[in-house]
Amino acid sequence: MKLILKDGRFLLTVYLIPIALLLWFVASFGVNLPFWDELVLTDIFNKVSQGKATFADFFSQHNEHRMFFPRLIATALAFATKWDIRYELYFSVFLGILTFFALYKIAANQREKQRETEGKGLFHLANFLTCMLVFSLVQWENWLWGFQIAWFLINACVAIAICLAVAPAWKPITRLAGAAVFCFIASFSSAHGLLSWLALVPTVAVIPGNFQEKRKRIVGWVALFALSAAIYSIGYQKPVYHPDIFYFLKHPLLAGAYFFSLLGSPLVAGINPYTLIDYPAFKNLYATSSVPEYAVNLAPVVGGIIFCAYLFFALQLFSKKCDPKFRIAAAPWLSLGLFAVFYALLNTAGRAGFGSAVPGLISRYTTPTLFIIISAIQMGRLFLKRDERDKKVISIQVYRGLAFFLMGLILAKSGEAIATQINQVHIHQQNAKTCFELVNYIDGRSPDNCLLLVIPHAPTAKYYAKKLEKIGLREFPKDIKFINDPSQVYGFFDTGFPVEKKTVVKREGSLLAHGWAMFPDRLEQPGLVLLSHGNKKKLFASAHVHLDSPDVAKALNSSRYAKARWAVNFSVKSLPVGETAIKAWVYDRAGKQFVKLKGELKVKVEK
Repeated sequence: MKLILKDGRFLLTVYLIPIALLLWFVASFGVNLPFWDELVLTDIFNKVSQGKATFADFFSQHNEHRMFFPRLIATALAFATKWDIRYELYFSVFLGILTFFALYKIAANQREKQRETEGKGLFHLANFLTCMLVFSLVQWENWLWGFQIAWFLINACVAIAICLAVAPAWKPITRLAGAAVFCFIASFSSAHGLLSWLALVPTVAVIPGNFQEKRKRIVGWVALFALSAAIYSIGYQKPVYHPDIFYFLKHPLLAGAYFFSLLGSPLVAGINPYTLIDYPAFKNLYATSSVPEYAVNLAPVVGGIIFCAYLFFALQLFSKKCDPKFRIAAAPWLSLGLFAVFYALLNTAGRAGFGSAVPGLISRYTTPTLFIIISAIQMGRLFLKRDERDKKVISIQVYRGLAFFLMGLILAKSGEAIATQINQVHIHQQNAKTCFELVNYIDGRSPDNCLLLVIPHAPTAKYYAKKLEKIGLREFPKDIKFINDPSQVYGFFDTGFPVEKKTVVKREGSLLAHGWAMFPDRLEQPGLVLLSHGNKKKLFASAHVHLDSPDVAKALNSSRYAKARWAVNFSVKSLPVGETAIKAWVYDRAGKQFVKLKGELKVKVEK
């Protein structure tokens, strides 16, 4: 970072802006909840607590991945923090900082050699764009999911491995040894980490030496990849529910759209994955969500442009007229982009078989593919010095124009990520956290129970909750009071007809429940309304409190009740045959109590 410091506090402040924005984002929207795949780590934590954990527990498959090193990190953080997921999120930010530092160092070392021919403006423009991409909020799903440490760990390992491979003060053997260590870590962090070995081949090839030395290094490097792949394959089994990996050969057009969507998604998409999932617990929050049509159509085009730009610069390296200095300087960035291309190919082979290009737009897939954009930016910066003097001014102006355009896109995607959190996903995560906390009061047999917000199988959520409590990493209350007749109004269950009237429904049908809810004694608004039936103290369905309620706000003369309404359409199968009354509750965590809303829905369920 010497170059930043030499250019003054202003530049340092500018580089810190994307990091500061990300830290605010994580602090504002990070939720202390083990979510979906992450809950599986509980089995390892349980064995560690009993002193029975083995190498096989950390090495075992998760889907098609070997997540040995991420599991080690997660285990250490879990026992150090009582599994406060937010520490994992900040660790991911730390890995992002390491990634940017390594990429900046690569560019800085090149600038040290070319200080007389390269201006500060272009250098910092390219690296600030790199900084914006590394910390881009388009990756919001990964930034806010502790389980995704693996993605940032692999990116950091690839960037550090390339940085070490081109370290000017080190001997070739030291460079290779250092790079190999980080490629090995990447290989056993997730499936695409294995590709780091192949991606670094161009960088290994330009390490100084004669032809024989270079050939031996490349052969040795590929041998290390083969060894890592062989270790990775020990006991490997293809997940049975994954599609045919040769689907892309049978449907090349769809596979091509998927591939280019992956490459273009960092600038176009980053969608909410829950728009692609059909679980009852999601329907009331995401009923109006859909994948933007412009993103589906535009992402492959943008991805194709990015790929062509990268390919153009890559082909220059193999040109007979290529300046050897350019080839050496561009090789690290070629490797960086190659890693993104390999990842996109692997993901296409493994995921395109689901039959749509849309999953390629998901936020979590953007983290590796950001590297191809960074690669094109940095190789473009180096390429500009090759222009003749009369063309150079025009080329630089075009480069700057494109750079500022990219900045605008990145800022727009960051704004979308923040809006997504405010309007949808943060509501989901907060309410999922509440449901998991209330696991002892949730009827896991109901098809509408809110534990499905945590993991799509309620018994699994209950199973892991018991284990977590046993080993002291989570507490789940068992003595919450039910307040049937509160002294203050916490909201209403709108039945729409006199309370003495019953509605008759068939067992195979569904019912719509709705109303509004609030906390009368505080500014905080309840996130969930939970439903029970009869006198049972089990909650079979839930509704997110997030719908517009201008009438409530007007009646109570407060804008804080502008989104106090709730509604849920639930299956009658959750109710017993015969007559019963459905009640609505809000959970008051501070008072450690469930408080009943005014009104009940009386129903008669017929077979």
